[in-house]
Amino acid sequence: MSKEISWFDIGVNLTNSQFADDWFAVVDDAKEKGVSRLVLTGTSLAESYSALELANQMQDVYCTAGIHPHDAKDATEADFLALQNLFLEQAKVVALGNVVLTLIEIIRLKKSNCALLNGN
Repeated sequence: MSKEISWFDIGVNLTNSQFADDWFAVVDDAKEKGVSRLVLTGTSLAESYSALELANQMQDVYCTAGIHPHDAKDATEADFLALQNLFLEQAKVVALGNVVLTLIEIIRLKKSNCALLNGN
């Protein structure tokens, strides 16, 4: 008995501008090649909203909401609350991405700028 393989791509950066004219074609091509589900990656609050908007237009396409660690220095408490709300309120948002790494980077950045954390 052979088992059919079903592919699930969990790191689709479809919000990248290089795909702006090809969103549906990229997804259709992936499905034709056996990818049954896709998860679009939200790497900023704005991209998380964009990923959700795209996911809502396509069947078997979901998304993450997150902030890339490289953008941690600009992240605010309001950004994290918005990400939390996206995750809790939107069925197509299936994960919070980069959150732990982003928080670690925020702590690292704040530690280097905070006398109390530096032991001074």
